[in-house]
Amino acid sequence: MLFNYSTVSPCTDSREEPSLRPAQYKIVTKRIIDTPPTTKRISIPAEYKTVKVYRPITPPEEHRIAIPSSYSAVSRQERVLDGHMQWMRTLCLTNMTRAKITQIQTALKARGYYRGPLDGMVSDQTISAMREFQDAKGLTPTRHLTYETIKALGVE
Repeated sequence: MLFNYSTVSPCTDSREEPSLRPAQYKIVTKRIIDTPPTTKRISIPAEYKTVKVYRPITPPEEHRIAIPSSYSAVSRQERVLDGHMQWMRTLCLTNMTRAKITQIQTALKARGYYRGPLDGMVSDQTISAMREFQDAKGLTPTRHLTYETIKALGVE
């Protein structure tokens, strides 16, 4: 039997009577090895496989064949001048009326550069005709209707 001896209570200085507590038991199960651990040596035999190997019967030879050389002209572009910005006076949207565009198309058609309809619309045909005209006259080629090009066409 276990006894719990008296303790002093912190609130009162009185002693408590000893109390008896029964013992508690717990069942524990253990696993025990009957024989101690051992090692065994097991030999594993090697595995073999038949492989076909191809070996040359005659040694390698070298045959040289003359191939005639052929040449062709190759063109490449080289930069002659560095790019730069250039300010040019162009026809703005306010001044770009259908009547003005029709005049420009008529002037380009009279010189044989424009093949589209005279509709007063700036189309790809109008721009390409204007660039052809600029190239032919030595003007600076642009995608815009410049005053320089309009004056060269004779359009006011």
